[in-house]
Amino acid sequence: MKPTTEHTGASYEGKARKYAEVVDTKPWNAYYERPAVLSLLPPLVNARVLDAGCGSGWYAEYLVNQGAMVTAFDLNAEFVSLTRSRTGLAGRFGGTIEVCRGRRI
Repeated sequence: MKPTTEHTGASYEGKARKYAEVVDTKPWNAYYERPAVLSLLPPLVNARVLDAGCGSGWYAEYLVNQGAMVTAFDLNAEFVSLTRSRTGLAGRFGGTIEVCRGRRI
């Protein structure tokens, strides 16, 4: 069996900010993906939530605003920075936002 190529987060190097500028208003995300995911969520007040692959932070921000304690991570450092900015830094919501490089999760 051939080994799997490990994802490093490099696929968004230099593109993360541009992605973040447009993803919130893209029709697929705004009208299909996000409403579908949100419809499946239970009540979030005081829930502990893992946002794996947090990207530009849309879900982390939503979860925090619904009262969840969020731990978010991404392999791309720029996405982590964007999520921290978007959520007002980790300390505000009792969670953490981290870059995970070279670790298997």
